[in-house]
Amino acid sequence: MNTWFRNSNFLYGLVIGLFIVSFLSSNERAEDYGRGLQSTSRELVKGKNSFRIATFGSAQTWGAGMDSRYGAYPYLLSNEVDNYAFFSAGPNYPSVCTESLIGDDHLYDVIVLEYWLKAREGLPELARRLRQRFPQAVIIMLKIWGPYHGRRVLVDNNGTATGVEMTFREWKESVGGGNIAKLSSLLRNDTCEWYFPEHHQADEIIAEAAKNTSSFIVEIPHSGDAKTTIADHLDWFEEFDNAHLSPTGHAVVANHTRGTIMNALMGESVLELANSGTYGNWGEGDDCHLWYTTGGASLSYSDTLKMNEFNNDLGKFALEVTDDAGGWFEVDNPFSDNRMLYLSYLATDEGVYPKTNITISGVSLTLNPVTTLDKKKANLIHTVPVIELPHGVSTINIIPLEKTSEFFRLVGLTFTNGIAVPLEYGFGPQFNL
Repeated sequence: MNTWFRNSNFLYGLVIGLFIVSFLSSNERAEDYGRGLQSTSRELVKGKNSFRIATFGSAQTWGAGMDSRYGAYPYLLSNEVDNYAFFSAGPNYPSVCTESLIGDDHLYDVIVLEYWLKAREGLPELARRLRQRFPQAVIIMLKIWGPYHGRRVLVDNNGTATGVEMTFREWKESVGGGNIAKLSSLLRNDTCEWYFPEHHQADEIIAEAAKNTSSFIVEIPHSGDAKTTIADHLDWFEEFDNAHLSPTGHAVVANHTRGTIMNALMGESVLELANSGTYGNWGEGDDCHLWYTTGGASLSYSDTLKMNEFNNDLGKFALEVTDDAGGWFEVDNPFSDNRMLYLSYLATDEGVYPKTNITISGVSLTLNPVTTLDKKKANLIHTVPVIELPHGVSTINIIPLEKTSEFFRLVGLTFTNGIAVPLEYGFGPQFNL
């Protein structure tokens, strides 16, 4: 059984490398700081010896905005990374489908969870399930701030706060945009007050989850002065949107995360647990079938249902009901006990996808594919509980109730272990490379 420390040379090299990183001068400019960290991290992971990392999170963790996503912080930590991050969603999906995502063959020494402001959407359950399976792993909960968190309070001619606020994006538009140098200069000379709002609920959820799962919280530092913090560190974020981490920002995140890993691995009790090479199980387990990004549906269905790549640019697939008379598909509960079946389908503005009826085991349910969330995000995933089913194969009859511009699009199904699935959530991972 593999453990964290596959040989003593790796442990020695890791500690020495991280020790050197810790002495980087705080006076170095951010861009030099970032480049140095990237170089150091790459040196640390050369060769076959490195710790095995799983990362879960948002577009930041996936590497959005980078020329190459493999320059994102997960890949600066190790050369053995499975990145389960995906866009525009919180931890809901991975908290429900943890086993289906990871499987039984993947073993990890370090797990990073980057879900700060979406912690309420399933972070405690995800951390609990990961801790149950990987009792020896270092679990890190990342809190990454961004310029878009900043708020500007307008002042009157006397310098008194008016109570009127602007977001960073609104302020950027009001000054005509610009590059990092221009925006940083304008911020430093701005006479208005800036602040970072408190996020008490998210902070409390993360703190409790970390306590219950013996996890570590890593917060990318910023000063109490939001205006100075944003101005000084605007180059941590991509210039085109000031939202996604830049190469320098990814290096900063990697450095702070690496420091926590080092401290955890040097703890005697952690070393003893790691060397035991023990792993837990997935408890009651889950069974999730996803074809939204793959087009591969491992289920039987009638000829009137067609797998269609409806978005060639993004590689999005759906099982479409192409006949007014409807059709059928089969679901298979692999568990020995009854499990709740959830169906997932695309939803957008009213009139695009038809209301559709499904019938199974005498239960009839109408699916209404209209989203209640941001209409700018077309084709959100809507997920609904259908019925508890016994072990084995069951047949679902499905028929559209109206004609619309598009066919009804089914994108996934899930058998859960009793975990509540949110009604609307991002589906993924979009990519798992």
